[in-house]
Amino acid sequence: VPVLGDVLSGDRNLKYPKHTQRLVQKAKERCINLLLMPPGMQRHLSNKSTKYDVKKDIIYWKVEFIFHRIGERDKEHNTAVLTLERLSENEDVSLHLRRAIDRNVVHSGPSNYKRSILKEFMKSQYSGLIKRVPCSSSRPMYNRVSLCSSL
Repeated sequence: VPVLGDVLSGDRNLKYPKHTQRLVQKAKERCINLLLMPPGMQRHLSNKSTKYDVKKDIIYWKVEFIFHRIGERDKEHNTAVLTLERLSENEDVSLHLRRAIDRNVVHSGPSNYKRSILKEFMKSQYSGLIKRVPCSSSRPMYNRVSLCSSL
């Protein structure tokens, strides 16, 4: 379930622009409980690329993938983040993810740890977890998702 942060329902939806209201409605029609952060929050300001295309009747998502290296003591160098913008709800996630990883493995610059984490991920049997929202921050809950299908 893709999530963006504070539940919209009834009159609360009216404080958002029409295009955002349409995005929430179209997500609801697809059985997606789309949550939005309040307008002043950093997450709301940074996520401007999740959109609904009226002509194509498609939702395009901004998806952030976080790769963790298990058991690494150096907390600063055990995570790699990749962000995919305009990922169509109908497209295969693994295809776009593989392209992004390939680009970063070749062009990750001085961050060797990021390149190393992504190489390990590609060699492993991988699966994805998507955070359930809302949930307690002290006990986050996740659902397993297939990376070989569309969103």
